[in-house]
Amino acid sequence: MAEGSSLDSQELCADAPSLVEKVLLAQEPERSDAWKELLERCIKPIAQVIAPRIRLRGRLLADFQDGYAGKIYESLRQFDPQKGKFSTWCYTVIHRWGVDLGRREKVRRTREILETELISPQESIETSDRNLLESYLGLAARDSRALEPWEIVVAREPLSPRQIQLLESLPPLRRVIICAVADWPGKIPPAIWQQWVQKAKLDKPFPPSELADYDDPFDRLRFVAEYLGIQYSTLRQHWYRALEVLREVFRLEESE
Repeated sequence: MAEGSSLDSQELCADAPSLVEKVLLAQEPERSDAWKELLERCIKPIAQVIAPRIRLRGRLLADFQDGYAGKIYESLRQFDPQKGKFSTWCYTVIHRWGVDLGRREKVRRTREILETELISPQESIETSDRNLLESYLGLAARDSRALEPWEIVVAREPLSPRQIQLLESLPPLRRVIICAVADWPGKIPPAIWQQWVQKAKLDKPFPPSELADYDDPFDRLRFVAEYLGIQYSTLRQHWYRALEVLREVFRLEESE
């Protein structure tokens, strides 16, 4: 668990191993009493620390609050006190589950954008294209686990020269808007990105740092539109018109 949190895990969870043992092995009502104590003294405070850090909102936050206790309960037999503290194990399980909850929603919302708002009624997105998009953006659900370290490294690799060349075929303003919404500026060499922003003739820093606060694709699109003073429908058209180029970028990533 991160240092400096408001949670004093050693004090709250010092006797957690004995409580876990009672939950797993004791008879009622001792079992229920042990679970209630474990939940109130250790699990709930840890979840309260995690919730703002993973930035879940609205329905997702409600799902997180309703589900973290059940996730820990069904995972209790996996806890091994010989391998570490209960607070560390509990934090890891809840954090990974919460991140995966958000990732699954990203998959759903990204598909919704592609299938209902960002394409014309006459055009359809093939399943392979959706899979490429999800794979490239790192949005595919991972069966209730966070990205493995090697997957994070791959996700952070810079775009290849060929991929950058493809993006340069887009008009300047459309190019920087699409890259910002797709969270690509960090994958593009800084000098090239600054050059692109200058060519787009933007009169303010771009992308704004506040964009990092938005995970939902719809929210990112709307925030950029508001920040630049562009109608959302216009920005949506920028994304739609760039779709073929984006598909080619995804295909290159998949083949490399």
